[in-house]
Amino acid sequence: MLDISPTFALWHNTSINEEDELDTPLTLALRRRAWGISCVLISFGAKIPATPYLQSILAAATRDLDYEIMDVLLGHGVSPNEDAALVLVSEMVGHFHDQSPGHEGSSSSHRKSLKEIAQAFPRILVSLKSAGVNVNFQSPFTGMTPLLAARSIPMAEITLALLEAGADAFHACGETSDSVLTAAVFNNPEPLKHLTAHVSISPKPDHWTRHLCSPTPSDIKDIFCRICNALAQFGRLDSQNSMSQTLLHLAAMRGNTDLVVSLLDHGAHANIPDKDGWFPIHHAGFSRDYCKLSDRLKRRHHHDTLWHLLPVNIVQRTSNHHPYRSRETGLRLGDQVICQEIAEKRNNYGNTMLEEALITGDEIMFSHLLRLVADVNSCISFCRKHHSILHAAVSRANFGNVVSLLLSRGADIEAAGIDGWRPLHVAAYWGNVAIVERLITAGASIHVPTRRLDMCHGRLPNPDEKEWNGQPLHLAAMGGHVAVVELLLKHGADVNATTNHFERPTGWYGPTALHIALDRVRLQREKGSTNRLKVANILVENGACVEGVVDQLQVDDIPCFENFEQLWDRLRGYTK
Repeated sequence: MLDISPTFALWHNTSINEEDELDTPLTLALRRRAWGISCVLISFGAKIPATPYLQSILAAATRDLDYEIMDVLLGHGVSPNEDAALVLVSEMVGHFHDQSPGHEGSSSSHRKSLKEIAQAFPRILVSLKSAGVNVNFQSPFTGMTPLLAARSIPMAEITLALLEAGADAFHACGETSDSVLTAAVFNNPEPLKHLTAHVSISPKPDHWTRHLCSPTPSDIKDIFCRICNALAQFGRLDSQNSMSQTLLHLAAMRGNTDLVVSLLDHGAHANIPDKDGWFPIHHAGFSRDYCKLSDRLKRRHHHDTLWHLLPVNIVQRTSNHHPYRSRETGLRLGDQVICQEIAEKRNNYGNTMLEEALITGDEIMFSHLLRLVADVNSCISFCRKHHSILHAAVSRANFGNVVSLLLSRGADIEAAGIDGWRPLHVAAYWGNVAIVERLITAGASIHVPTRRLDMCHGRLPNPDEKEWNGQPLHLAAMGGHVAVVELLLKHGADVNATTNHFERPTGWYGPTALHIALDRVRLQREKGSTNRLKVANILVENGACVEGVVDQLQVDDIPCFENFEQLWDRLRGYTK
């Protein structure tokens, strides 16, 4: 047989590294994870050379689930790393994370199909265990074991393989509960069924799982019910991890609505603070994970989770206990007191849950959180200042239902901030035409002026700033919002209303809406210039005074009026 083990000159690495120059075709293939080529070379008699890289090559083959190369290397006497089982599971976690909604997935050619994983994982795990790998290896940093690391993998074959290899389902560490509760938190039905069946058959005397009864139900809600019942019997329903988080905290964090409901129904307390002072509801309201999800169903779960944790909803669904009952005194906390305590809690960014929902543009979450607010005319942080909740809501085009809800609860439609801006000013500035119409229909004045300009720029109040009396029409023209300008004019806005102190280094802010629409600084910006010209045309057609408007323009502004020649003529006083 042809011996192809010696250095093969035709397959030569251009690297100047001496070890690369001594590579054989087999070591080159192995180091490049070309497992198929490696198998072919081995079948032709290529020898496994002695190289310090073999253990790393074995680890790479393990991660890629290539059991043929693994068996060859193990048979050659290569010892796997002690954390090989944990690394293998972590690789599987990465695979499923890449394939989940909202991720583009890995471009690696070594990614396997679900069928391939189901076939390869058990075989590889058996090989690793035979080679002396501890399937209960704990990370020295987190205490994580392979079975705990598999918590988010929705594949029963992996859980079964680990259990059959001797993985400890009762082990818990630091921030993580045991494998059963962890799988429950991650809402992983199939693995959870096998885990509960496993611990029911072989219960641990001093563990909560001894209260689980066989057989395991098939419905996930029934499994949650059994788990919560067993925890309650064992007195561990409110047990806390190293971060002082209860199972209710963890379920809320994951948007696991069914588990949250089951925990509440079995008597879990919702007012236990973790190390950050957060209740479970805060983990639901502050979690930004749901905003990144493309799966609408998963987003809805996060909304539903918070809804179920609202004190008013808990009172309506529970009868024998109140989850926001004070554990110290045993007395029920007043609804208004607990709601205020929940609503005022801030995250690391300094935002309340309501402000966070505003920032992320989440109308459903925002409307749910309004149930914590006793006074809808109270203020929240908006544009670096404190304004009414209605001011904040009208700045979001998709918050139409929230605006209607606030108005129905008595929100002051003419509430003015220290800069004189009212809700209609804000909505007009942002071009939210549907909300502008809703405010006008509800009685908002279209003529009331502001006192200052800089609210829209998010600047802090400047007591020395000169007054700027801009009406909604001025603000709509400033943004080039054609539909809002048309709507305001339809409802009687004064097309020639003037501001004062309008000339600034950043451009012209008056005196009329027409001057603002044709401000040369904004006009020279390619984006939006067409809309400003459309606004100017509408204003002129509705009787705007053109006298002196062209005085603010220069020669190099003339090309901006391409396709708006008639407007240019009318601005210069030419009419047909």
